[in-house]
Amino acid sequence: MAATIDHVQETLTGTRGDSDEAEEYLYNILAEGWGFPETHIERGRTGIDVSGRVHRHEDNYAGHLENQFGTKHPFLSAAAVGEKYQPGAMGSKAVKGVEQMATKASIDASTVQDAVPIIVDPMIMDVQRQRAPVLDRIDTRSQQGFTAKYNIISGRSEPIGYAGQSDIIDLSDNDYGDFAIETDSEEMSIYVDQVNISDFASRATDSLEYMDLENTTLGQRTIEWALTKAAAYFYADPDAGETDFGYSSLGSDNAFPGLAHLAQSAGNDFDRTTVDVSADGFPVLEDLKSVLTWTVQNTGLTYADAEIFVSPALFDLIENEANPVTRLESFQTGVQFGARQLNIKGVPVTECPNISPNFELPWDGSPEDPGNAFIVDRRAVQFRALAPLFTLPLGRQGLADRVAMAEYGSLVDKSQGEHTFWLEYDTGSVDFDPATA
Repeated sequence: MAATIDHVQETLTGTRGDSDEAEEYLYNILAEGWGFPETHIERGRTGIDVSGRVHRHEDNYAGHLENQFGTKHPFLSAAAVGEKYQPGAMGSKAVKGVEQMATKASIDASTVQDAVPIIVDPMIMDVQRQRAPVLDRIDTRSQQGFTAKYNIISGRSEPIGYAGQSDIIDLSDNDYGDFAIETDSEEMSIYVDQVNISDFASRATDSLEYMDLENTTLGQRTIEWALTKAAAYFYADPDAGETDFGYSSLGSDNAFPGLAHLAQSAGNDFDRTTVDVSADGFPVLEDLKSVLTWTVQNTGLTYADAEIFVSPALFDLIENEANPVTRLESFQTGVQFGARQLNIKGVPVTECPNISPNFELPWDGSPEDPGNAFIVDRRAVQFRALAPLFTLPLGRQGLADRVAMAEYGSLVDKSQGEHTFWLEYDTGSVDFDPATA
């Protein structure tokens, strides 16, 4: 039987649809099952700062998990044993990490047998950062509800301003300084996949410490999730009218709006192919800098919160425009040519392999030229999730363990697209094409 989302949700919560019981159960995968603390994620709203929890222990996240759970990989350990787990009854087939958790009494058997938020496991984080860096750069926050609700500051009152000494003796006739908050919302989209993890489970029972996750079915399906989600971040369009599954689903009304759609809705998509990339100097760098400066000057975006995501071809072009640096490693044993990180006015320029015309979308959503750039306000753009990526055991089929991978969430932009810009450049002849080489 296929792992439809109704089947997944009924297996997990005992109910289908968007009932209060279902949303509470899904939210509690992180909150209660795995002890992620609730915090204030914005004025008047509580949730779980998933990215903040990981980044807070950035230098030694695996060590932090080991201190808390007794193993560096509690989530993948639990996903490997699934509903078969019985404390002390698995013998040599037990995953070492799960037994360590049981010994430390940090997680009980019912939690291990249930849904597991693998998105916060160090191995999954590494896969995500390597294959889809935008997923790591845009914060994920979990909140209860099938609809992502978020605040938008729509206005601020004027201050009392500069006043004379006689005026400030009594301020009772003046209004209090305040600001207006509106609430916007976005229906959460649902990602679902079905995975046969027999190869992962058998290898995980031996050791998770030295296992190459990418050589397992679970690892490959996680990569597919990361690539699809990252493409959705940039190009998903719920108004494209697609009805099929697979990549076409990024253009169905089940998808959340991506950055290109958000920018278009606000009138912030611009064709910059008229910039002459063959001109002397730094034409694309200067153009990107001018757009960034205008955005900071005329919107609420700040340099501290901005980030520019660019395609590999465009990153290569602007890196060539900048003064090339050849770096010698210690003792001159090797040469490093080409940068991996650039900054414009202190704003990071991040190369994203997921911005590419090679990701063929069935509707008119693929960029016509590989030179795409997105200016994003990282304070405004967030991924709000009822339940970040998790696995759920669906029972055994033959010799295989079947699990569902699912995620409930949506990309939101608290600036309503005003701080989001989509720019398209012509990369000229810098882009290598085997067909014309």
